[in-house]
Amino acid sequence: MTVAVGLLVWILSAPDLRANISETLSSGRPWAVALGIFIAGIGIAANVWRWRIFLQIQGIHVPPLRLARIFLIGMAFNLIGLGALGGDAARAVLLMRDHPGRGRAIILSIIADHLSGLIAVAFAATFFAGARYEWFMASTLGKTAFFITIGSVAVAILLLAITFLAAADPKRRLIPKRLPWRDKVLDLADCYTLFSRAWRRSLLACAISFIVLFCYFAAFYCGALAFAVDIKMFDIFAIMPVVDVLTMIPISVSGLGLREVVFEELLGQMAGTPAGVATLISLTGFLCAILFWGLAGWLLLPFHRRLPPKNPPPAPPVSPHI
Repeated sequence: MTVAVGLLVWILSAPDLRANISETLSSGRPWAVALGIFIAGIGIAANVWRWRIFLQIQGIHVPPLRLARIFLIGMAFNLIGLGALGGDAARAVLLMRDHPGRGRAIILSIIADHLSGLIAVAFAATFFAGARYEWFMASTLGKTAFFITIGSVAVAILLLAITFLAAADPKRRLIPKRLPWRDKVLDLADCYTLFSRAWRRSLLACAISFIVLFCYFAAFYCGALAFAVDIKMFDIFAIMPVVDVLTMIPISVSGLGLREVVFEELLGQMAGTPAGVATLISLTGFLCAILFWGLAGWLLLPFHRRLPPKNPPPAPPVSPHI
């Protein structure tokens, strides 16, 4: 939290930037913010649908509205923690309370949910960011960010390939015993084995990932529309995979501060967007895609109750009055 606040204070302390923000806010379009929140909501609904598929494959059936509430509560915890671990832990704990003894299956569903999203991110980084290769090479930060993103995606794909090998080897002989985090790799291998048996539904979940990612990126494009900034949607989609990878670094809450620095630098040097406007686009996208729905999760948290047992024990017999 300290890092996030410090970065935001540093960004907003420049006099020329504050002047840009004041001028841009005066021409704001509230309808674009509402549109961004709506589009982000569609993406969240798709994300809940995707997660529900992975739960159903393992025989865990949760009503859609209840699962959506748990997902939003997870987003609420993402607002106070570094990275997505806090939200994932909240989702897992709430579901484990409803389904005791199914903890491993619930955790595997969350892992599969993230892995299916990784496929869409890899595509976006290759297609959108790759198409703007010369754009990124025009600045030192852009070049560094681009290669960090491509490198991170390459490492993730390599790890996926290793776990696929483990899944294809029932005796686990292909995975060296001294491999770091070998147990985690084998857990992922078990995950692949399980979901490959329901490959049609697993493919559907992977396809839904593209809807989730498109809505998330589009919410940030609505941030540009909110201030009548002349930026192409393709350009926002080109920088978003890079921004996402960099904000995964657990040094600030929900990427706050770090995301604004990256937006300011990339949109400033590559698209000629004034620093204050780029910061507003980033903060508005954060409001639409993360903050609004995370706050909704906090509002829902007091009303969330544990489900009663499916087969409650019989009530003890009542002694007759004498």
